[in-house]
Amino acid sequence: MIRVAILGATGSIGTSALSVAEAHPDRVTIVGLAAATSADALAPAVKRHRPTAVSMATDEALARLAAVADVPAARGVGDAWLVMVATRPDVDLVLCASSGTAALEAVLAAIDAGKTIALANKEVLVMAGGLVMDRARAKGVAILPVDSEHNAIHQCLHGHQAQDVTRLRNEAKLKILDGHEVRTIFIGMDQHSDELKYSSVKGKNPFKDKR
Repeated sequence: MIRVAILGATGSIGTSALSVAEAHPDRVTIVGLAAATSADALAPAVKRHRPTAVSMATDEALARLAAVADVPAARGVGDAWLVMVATRPDVDLVLCASSGTAALEAVLAAIDAGKTIALANKEVLVMAGGLVMDRARAKGVAILPVDSEHNAIHQCLHGHQAQDVTRLRNEAKLKILDGHEVRTIFIGMDQHSDELKYSSVKGKNPFKDKR
């Protein structure tokens, strides 16, 4: 049985994770739930899963949640309680599905506490990827990508060595875009222009295709 805390439990990934837990009650149990201000959206999950800890962003949201659901004694608001939910002893895995960068402190604290991190929030790595990954390596903590594109790459690379990736990058038949090439593609796709403007990106502008 894996014990999960969900940060961002009312978003699309958070609610999907709750559905997975409900479909596999013998394998997954929800022990922590955190959300911003959507108390009415979080209430059904609190009633169904009876977590041991709950966090909301504001006092008003927590009061509203307490008015419509039987919340646990371990409850609170703000960043400190987001950390509390992510680091409790009964948590094995923290699913970071919150939007923006609000959960960065909680993710780092969870890594320090030895929790496995399932990361659905790209902003955490965009803002502090080096810090997060260095901390995870130092603590021997796994960072599991949840977002669809990242998870697809993870599945392709799982079980392979770093030299295998280097071999792919050096394969003449493959074209791997990174750095300025990718940025140029996005800059070149101007929806107001019939043709792409940049020398390295040529052809008709796909944003002008009304289909």
